Amino acid sequence: MDPSSVEHPPTSSLSIERRQSRSLRSFASRFVLASALIVVVAYFAMSIPEMLQESHNLLVPSEKPKLIDVTFDDSTLREGDHIGNFKLTKKIKLNYTDVVITQWRSEETGLKIVHADYEGPIINGYFAVATEIFDDSGRPHTLEHLVFHGSRHHPYSDALQRFTSRSFSSIPNAWTAQDSTVYTLSTAGQSSFLRLLPVYVDHILNPRLTPATFVTEVHHINDEGNDAGVVYSEMQGRENTIGDLVDLAYRRKLYGEGNGYRSETGGLMEALRILKLEDIKDYHSTYYVPHNLCLVVTGHLSTHALVTQVQTMIEGQVLSPIMPNGDSLDASLGRNGSHIHSRDKWNRPFMETESAKVPSIPKNMELYVEFPAKEETLGQVTIITVGPRPNDHLTLQALSILDDYLTGNIVAPLNKELVDLPSPYCTSISMDSVTRATFTELHVTMSDVPLRHLDRMENILRKSLKKVLKRGVDLSRMRTLIDRDELMWRHGLEELGGEAFSSGILEDFIYGNHDGSDLESSLQVPEYYESLRAWTNAQWIETLNQWMIKPNMLVVRGRPSAEMTQRLEEEEKARVDAQVASLGEDGLAQKAKVLEEAKATNEEPMPDSLVQDTPVPSIDDINWIKVQSASTVIGSEDVQESNEVSLGLKAHLERDSCELPYILHFDHVPSQFITVTIYISLSEVPIELKRYVNILEMLFFTSVVTLDDGTQLEEDELLHRLERDLVS
Repeated sequence: MDPSSVEHPPTSSLSIERRQSRSLRSFASRFVLASALIVVVAYFAMSIPEMLQESHNLLVPSEKPKLIDVTFDDSTLREGDHIGNFKLTKKIKLNYTDVVITQWRSEETGLKIVHADYEGPIINGYFAVATEIFDDSGRPHTLEHLVFHGSRHHPYSDALQRFTSRSFSSIPNAWTAQDSTVYTLSTAGQSSFLRLLPVYVDHILNPRLTPATFVTEVHHINDEGNDAGVVYSEMQGRENTIGDLVDLAYRRKLYGEGNGYRSETGGLMEALRILKLEDIKDYHSTYYVPHNLCLVVTGHLSTHALVTQVQTMIEGQVLSPIMPNGDSLDASLGRNGSHIHSRDKWNRPFMETESAKVPSIPKNMELYVEFPAKEETLGQVTIITVGPRPNDHLTLQALSILDDYLTGNIVAPLNKELVDLPSPYCTSISMDSVTRATFTELHVTMSDVPLRHLDRMENILRKSLKKVLKRGVDLSRMRTLIDRDELMWRHGLEELGGEAFSSGILEDFIYGNHDGSDLESSLQVPEYYESLRAWTNAQWIETLNQWMIKPNMLVVRGRPSAEMTQRLEEEEKARVDAQVASLGEDGLAQKAKVLEEAKATNEEPMPDSLVQDTPVPSIDDINWIKVQSASTVIGSEDVQESNEVSLGLKAHLERDSCELPYILHFDHVPSQFITVTIYISLSEVPIELKRYVNILEMLFFTSVVTLDDGTQLEEDELLHRLERDLVS
């Protein structure tokens, strides 16, 4: 990891790789020379009984868990079936890809499991908690950091990482968004994943929340009197950036007191300085409960084995209020056994709180936000409107296509009107949607706006959009964009499989109906594309007018301020000086002692004997992806294969062989797409000319192209043809 960052969740399933080719002005060397992109991954196979025994050792349970039935046929599972406490509430078999999604819920604890099953060696886990907060203390973010520093059964800061290092696994990671904290894990093969799953969930639900980890990870004062800590330092680097200032300012304007969307989940510095460990424990005991946790798993493993492992090792051991030695769960871990399964007085975050109310923009409003800058020349304008409901998937998909149409490349209407000018109004314009509980926000951001235009950019934008209304949309180009968008989406499905749906599943956990109906609706992506292909000019114009022109706007103008830069520096210096004076030499020495003791405590390693009891899988068990590879020989018609598996590819290429002055290398795997890369050596280019390579790269797709028949393609036509024929 570094579990130190507040990150943004991945893009929604409706816009997979939508921005992969936002600019087609990439240098020729960006093309790919392989017939498909091959990712070689490691897979190991360990018997399920062996895996369970190892998991048994890791958690040190009081009773040996039941062995999993490895012969169970998952295809026989039906909605309403039970595995232990878990009921299958939804099963979705998609008709456009080989992915089966099952949704489970424990009738005892409320814990949820969603499994997207598809072929592939990698298993991914997203363990999500809906984390609503009504202040700027940063408790969701600080808790994310502390989770990785030991648990009820493994009270060592390095336990999780050391176990994953012996299990063909990536380093565990996490992100904290406005509405959730998500912990991630990727392993090769199901045995490794099922072995690590209860260990990871033990860290999430039973973290070791100690004063020492709070000091190093959240906040402390060092021997020079400066405030520090991993979380504090991170937010110190972010709090006064233009992005964070604009984001917090518009949410403060749009949402009232008591609304979770108003808060800074990462934590403001002034709040972090007074935050206490007990505050974090209280937050954990409220939100880190089984009925507010969803285990999203994507990849090929037995659904029956997954649910059985959760039933046996998590519900049976991790959630038990009794320690293996018979003692009650230590209250210092953040929860106590008495309310471990309690759902009394529980309000579902965001959906059953003030945050569910749709905000009102009764009239056009504006807000000025200063941000520190050395030069007071360029600002930023962000326009926010209230958009469709989150489950209005067709309209949201249409708005996404309109974004591509209006801003997708250098010949798009808004780029022509605002960006690609001798004296531009801004250097870039982007559109985005943000999902909330019962509505969406639509954002238009214009960056690097000269100050002389700052106060009128929304009028300039509306004027440009009204020109589109008057002209109408180019239906031919629109359908090309839809076709290309679907190709990109299918390309993403091929590369990612069920992993492509992870963000949509996470969003459904936070905001969707528990019966899975919203999730099933969101996955009918081909139907939305097909519907949009049949849209008329009037439908596109009405959507543009209804959601992007007519609504009242909240306009946030980011204005650069050199004075603010100096003022912040002076205020921080004065605050630290006062803090140093208040602490005195003895106080500073005591702070330094506390920090050193905390470091020593946190750095105490897990005993090697515990790690060595976890065997490393043999590489002999790795199920390598079979790839046929062959290459031509310079100045010859010969073709060389890389191994016996590739003899068929060699024979195929030899039927069309010819003498070439360069090497062609082919990698063959099952795929609907062909990827080509061309590598051009610059070794013969004189040094004084190499400085122009970047300019050539920028001009490559903006130059006039002459075809073999003498036809010349201007920039617009060239880009339209590339959009039609290429995914990226």
